[in-house]
Amino acid sequence: MDGREYFISTLVRDSRFGSLQGIAKFENEDAIYVADQTNACIWRIDIESTEIACYAGEPGCRGCEFGPKESARFESIAGLATHESRLYVADYNKIKKIDTTDGVVSYEGSLSDLVEGFAVMCAAGLTAVMATASSTYWLCISFSRGCSHRMPERNCSRSWVRLLEKGFRAAGQMAYGVNSKSFYVAHIRGVTKISDDVDDSEIRTPLAHGLAIDEKENVYFASYDSSEIFKAGGSPFSITETVCKGLDGVRHLFYDSQSGLLYFTEAKAVRTVQVKTPFLLLDARPGKDLGRLIDSDDMMPVQDQATFLVEGKRIRVSKTILCLRSEYFKTMFQSGFAESQANASPISIGDTTYDAFYALVVFIGTGRFVVVKDSSNYLMDVLTLSDRYLVQDLKLHCSKMLVDVAGDNLETVLDYVCLAERHGFQELFDACLDSIVTQLKDAYRLEAFKNLSKEALLEVISRSIEKN
Repeated sequence: MDGREYFISTLVRDSRFGSLQGIAKFENEDAIYVADQTNACIWRIDIESTEIACYAGEPGCRGCEFGPKESARFESIAGLATHESRLYVADYNKIKKIDTTDGVVSYEGSLSDLVEGFAVMCAAGLTAVMATASSTYWLCISFSRGCSHRMPERNCSRSWVRLLEKGFRAAGQMAYGVNSKSFYVAHIRGVTKISDDVDDSEIRTPLAHGLAIDEKENVYFASYDSSEIFKAGGSPFSITETVCKGLDGVRHLFYDSQSGLLYFTEAKAVRTVQVKTPFLLLDARPGKDLGRLIDSDDMMPVQDQATFLVEGKRIRVSKTILCLRSEYFKTMFQSGFAESQANASPISIGDTTYDAFYALVVFIGTGRFVVVKDSSNYLMDVLTLSDRYLVQDLKLHCSKMLVDVAGDNLETVLDYVCLAERHGFQELFDACLDSIVTQLKDAYRLEAFKNLSKEALLEVISRSIEKN
């Protein structure tokens, strides 16, 4: 195992959520769709604003009605998948389809009548339904009946036949690796890889359920009892590292190739972990080449270079890029100060760390936040710098991440409220109050809650009333 550190972030946590099962995303839409089995509905979560809305069904109302998604009803949703403009829903022993162009829910197939469609993962009557890369064949694994399928005789790969012969007890999510022509199935004993030309490979781990695969065919899977997410691959097929530990009942996984994020559903939360790069990507992306203007001689003219000295280490950055993204640096380099002159002396930066300042300039140049350390001290250093140098996007992101790192430690979140008020960190103040409102019953019992300022208490009450 390579020992790489992964940073986990909470996209949303909401008391309205029940048992979150299926999770899916359309390629060109910045939103996540989540199946809520307890509430028999589908939630839509805006990735940028983190706003949550009921997309289909009505929370708490069960049934099997079709038609407009607002009045349609579901029985026991356990899986979602997207294809073109359609959202496929695994609902007990039926496959339903929501056409996002008109918002109509229609019948697509069932355990005994499977038709052409796309990958849907489900439980109860159906535990796994998916299709090949061509999106033309259904494959169903039934919890109690083994495998059932409908597919043409042609183009039937050996791995398909062998998968149909297997039958899995308590199968969970499945994935298909296009390059290796292999199926990966999570089931009660672990994860099995079924290929055309080699013997089956199996990773033994109890109650494997959630499973996803990236473009390099790294497999990510979770098991109910261990509350961990593992990464697997290679030959022989085996676990290569542990991505996350100490999670609260991971259910389903979804890998987004565009952002490199692995989304997963947890108890009353949707969370992410960056698995493709050591960056957390934001919407602010000036251009792919701008990142090369940090510590780069070949693209940065001497007159455009600014050198900073932090903890005895030098960082060279393009003045042009700094001025584009920060009013502070724009004033520094375009108002005739000594720092604006060519071949100026290095600019000493105190009261911070090299790692934090490097993260600041990388974000300014690329729109990417380098997570060097998964710690509140590091994030607080970056937050302080983003406030000092007027980089609002980074300030907002650090504020949310600080609250995520604090997690269920309400004492820490309440301390952050006081710190935010003292230093005027409005973004941190807002993020903390949003977290407190979602856990108000627990927060109310703490002494630190009673020590909040009058303004903070009034804001908590106001947001709680607005939410309910």
